[in-house]
Parts: sequence; C-alpha cells; structure tokens
Amino acid sequence: MVKTMGPYPLFWYIYSPRISQGRRKNDQQRFNVALYSDGSLVYNELDTYNRNIGCSYFQLPTEVTDGFLQMLQSESWWLRTLPLHLRSQQAVPDYSCMFGFAGHPLFICDELLKMRQLADDDRNGVYARRLHVVFEFIAEMLYDHGVMLMVDRVKWDWRKIQPLPQEEAAARMLAFTEQQSQFVQTAAVQ
Repeated sequence: MVKTMGPYPLFWYIYSPRISQGRRKNDQQRFNVALYSDGSLVYNELDTYNRNIGCSYFQLPTEVTDGFLQMLQSESWWLRTLPLHLRSQQAVPDYSCMFGFAGHPLFICDELLKMRQLADDDRNGVYARRLHVVFEFIAEMLYDHGVMLMVDRVKWDWRKIQPLPQEEAAARMLAFTEQQSQFVQTAAVQ
C-alpha cells in the first residue's frame, strides 16, 4: 500500500490556463484539488499570482481514499516510467495540468485533452491517454459523492455534499497536519 509522509495529499490536481495580457484565456480560473488520506478534499481557487482567493473543504468517506489507493497501486508500474513533462507542440500551451500521486513526483501534461488524441505510436499520446483514464477514474469516484472534477473546473452538487464551514475546515486541516507531523516524527525515530 502507498503511504504519504507528512501533510501531503494522496492525489493533487492543478489546472493552470494560459494568461494573456493579464487575463486568463476564456476567463478560466486556476485551481487545485487535493485528496488526503483521511478523506479530506480541498479545493482552492488561485489568482494570477498564485494567491488563494477561495477554498472549499469537503469530507468524503474513507471508501474514496481506499479506492484511490487500490487504483494507485495497480497503476504505479507505468507511473514510474512517465516523463515529468508531457509537452505540447505549441510553444505556449493553452493550459497545463499537473498531477501528483502519492509516492511519485509531480507530473505536468500540457493540453491533456489534445495530447490524448495524438497517434497511437506517439509516446506522449499514450501517456496522456493513460493519465486521462486515471483522472476519469478519480473524477468518477468523486462524482458518486457529489463533486464534479473536470479538466478545467470543479463543481459540486449542493444536494449531495456541502463544503464545511471555514472555521471547521481550518480546525480539521490543522489537526490533520499535526497528526501527520507526529507520524513523520515517529517514523523518523524508528
């Protein structure tokens, strides 16, 4: 089983659209989503300077993290061969997606949806298709609990799930970070 060390997520996704003349292409928002081992899902909206302009914290059942870990264990064989950056043919891509998986480095894929359409003999296309399949698996798990993760946005169904109040979310994140820090200290002693 894959374990995380410290307050790091099991899964981390960052969507970053191209900025042109001080504005994002199509006014798309940069965001990141992080799934933690305790079932916490944190969604952050970021401004042009990577400052957090909005944060939503959700508590998912542990079956989501269990399912993610099972998937990650079966997919790790090819993640070890994945290049760190799947580059687009464009000098400046319209957007980039970053993927973080516990136990692996952060991967970047420019224009994921275009890259997955490359020819079958193009390694970037093969890897982009594999990344997209893993992304869809995660999105499907989240969708079952009311969170809709798409390549370029995140929404949630208020009838199924609601973000925790900011005070409770901050307290949970602090407690989780302290718990993970204690885990790291204990592991370092052993």
